[in-house]
Amino acid sequence: MASIYRRRRNGKPTGPYIAAWLDRQRQRQTASTGTTDKAAAKRIANKWEADAALRREAVIDASAELIQIQAVRSIEEHLTDFVARMKSAQRSALHVAHTCRMIRRVAKASTWERAADISADGMNRFASALADRSDRGSSARTIEKHIVALKSFTAWLTRHGKLAANPLATVMAPRPNADRRLVRRMLRPDEWECLKSALTDGSDQFGMLAGDRLALYWLAIETGLRSSELRTLKRGNLHLSDSPPFVTVPAGSTKNRQSAKQYIGDGMANELHRLTAGKLPTVPLFNLPSPNRLAAMIRADLADARAEWLGAARKDADEFAKRSESDFLLAIDHNGERIDLHALRHTCGAWLAKAGERPQVIQAVMRHSTITLTMDTYGHLFPDDRSGAVGKVQTMLGPIPARLAATGTDGKPAADKCSAFAARDVRKAPFQRARKDAERESVATKAKDAPNRLPLDWPELLLGSAMKRMPIASNCKVVRAGIEPATHGFSVHCSTN
Repeated sequence: MASIYRRRRNGKPTGPYIAAWLDRQRQRQTASTGTTDKAAAKRIANKWEADAALRREAVIDASAELIQIQAVRSIEEHLTDFVARMKSAQRSALHVAHTCRMIRRVAKASTWERAADISADGMNRFASALADRSDRGSSARTIEKHIVALKSFTAWLTRHGKLAANPLATVMAPRPNADRRLVRRMLRPDEWECLKSALTDGSDQFGMLAGDRLALYWLAIETGLRSSELRTLKRGNLHLSDSPPFVTVPAGSTKNRQSAKQYIGDGMANELHRLTAGKLPTVPLFNLPSPNRLAAMIRADLADARAEWLGAARKDADEFAKRSESDFLLAIDHNGERIDLHALRHTCGAWLAKAGERPQVIQAVMRHSTITLTMDTYGHLFPDDRSGAVGKVQTMLGPIPARLAATGTDGKPAADKCSAFAARDVRKAPFQRARKDAERESVATKAKDAPNRLPLDWPELLLGSAMKRMPIASNCKVVRAGIEPATHGFSVHCSTN
């Protein structure tokens, strides 16, 4: 039986009533009822004890009750646990910060305070508001990022028993390719040659020597490493004495948290030998500027290379005008596609595809999670070998057997003779319906007189003058199909052997 009491101070009762009852394990529990009304406190205590009895008898599902308790906790409380989970999964600090920022942004805009407040309708309204913003709206990629961040959060809440079901399971993210605002382009081989020539005698910029910037761009194209991975390279990651030489990236620095091993050519190995001469193994390979200045650095080098390329044609007015109108070495080409340091990674995959390398090899070099991602990105750049593929299949099939080639008795294709019959018959024998009816009536009359004998001239009676004009092949013959009451059949056979 539940009981209630009040604490006393100086002999006088003070504060709300305290309830005492037995829980489902028959352990004594105490809690404040929050009221100074004795009758109300007694009803609360009795309810708590009755609920404990129902849980003890499995009338109330204890696990469902725990989910309800978690569902009414604030989103910020759950977000603290979610951050701990992401860090334990070795997500980067940048990824954790971006994910939390997007979750808080959506929760604030949707006025969600508790986990139970999260709804698919609220998420869809937020996505629609992003798309309808007055300043052209957010891109599909931005909307997708917010939806993915929230769905990862609600999926974690569901898996850990904090929500009964994922409220965002039905929310669909837009296709980012349908509205891409940032489209990168590859650096063309002839552009690379001009950029390489300009950096050979270039000046120091952004705290880096021209030769160091050339080695950075060269290594990015040859290995497909990301800017964050290039930033973490140290002399100890270079294995230049091996055959073939390669560089390694520790798992903590890669996007998929798996160590990477990228092979390089001998020319790149020699350049890295020069670059690392006298450096300690723990010293960074490149002294890169801040991440938000990397794009400005490569675009400045592209501008210098373009100025040098234009200057080479100043004496030829027509050529100079032609070059000035082109998008050669422009950071943003005429299609709006851009070049930044990450575009050099795209250049690596694009050059491999144009060189005809197998998709599986490109996937391994680019470290894509699926071959679908590789084909979606670089599939349009592969050489079109469909005509050559048909030829290879034909070679394996071999020549067509002679018995499959249909010919007439004179060695010519049978189709020629049969088509000649059909063409001449259609062209030279347009029968009149009335005449055919009369001739058929005549044939029927003769057949009645001699039911078991077919006149020898019946083809002329039936077909009239057209039969006289029809050329009959020497190998065509009239045969009797069988004996039937009052009917006879015939067929004309054209040899197709």
